[in-house]
Amino acid sequence: MRGRSALLLALLPAVAACARAAEVREPERAAPRSTTRHAVSGQVVLEGVMPALARIDVDPAQRAVCGHETHPDPTCAVGRGRGVANCVVELRPVGGEAPPRLVPDARIAKRPCAFEPRVRLVAPGQRARFRNEGGRDPYVRGLGFEVLLRAGAEESVVFRGAGAHAVEGDERGTMRGYVYVVSSAHAAVTDADGGFRMPNVPAGDYVAEVWHERIRRGAPVLVRVPLPKEGALRVPVALR
Repeated sequence: MRGRSALLLALLPAVAACARAAEVREPERAAPRSTTRHAVSGQVVLEGVMPALARIDVDPAQRAVCGHETHPDPTCAVGRGRGVANCVVELRPVGGEAPPRLVPDARIAKRPCAFEPRVRLVAPGQRARFRNEGGRDPYVRGLGFEVLLRAGAEESVVFRGAGAHAVEGDERGTMRGYVYVVSSAHAAVTDADGGFRMPNVPAGDYVAEVWHERIRRGAPVLVRVPLPKEGALRVPVALR
């Protein structure tokens, strides 16, 4: 269950206290763009009715280490202010590019009942590193790969195609996580309350794309994004 909704963002010039614009002029070259950068923050919030969630049966082979036979559905975690956790927010410059950079931390822990974090960002061609920290099933599976991951061991997998790649940690597929291959240098995963923050975003116009495993596809929504000093970005999403 994947989806994207597009929004138009315009990052306004910062006040002088935020940053200074530096200009470098060279003979026979066009004037460079402003180097003013901002920290963009905001929240992804649930719009409409909360989806009905059933409890998930834990794989019988995992119940001993999980300590229970069922657990809450992890596909829709909503926190304070109806903020939605585990969304990916990407900013793409209008009429330009922001090539992805290697993500500093690409580790994913396989715990007894869940992957931590549930969603991990990587750049195209980057290795995501899986470590077994208590999962009884020694395998991590995904489309086109299966790796043996004994207790305490660590293995890496290269992900290339942009977007979400589901990974599973048990035979029944009830233990699931996602590796998301970004296509922009400006991307973040929302926290437990739907919040996100992106540092060092150059001033300019951007399109924001939001992904969540339960997001409902819909028409693009156009919004004007203020700077953090003027208010946080609020992104509504409808889940199913």
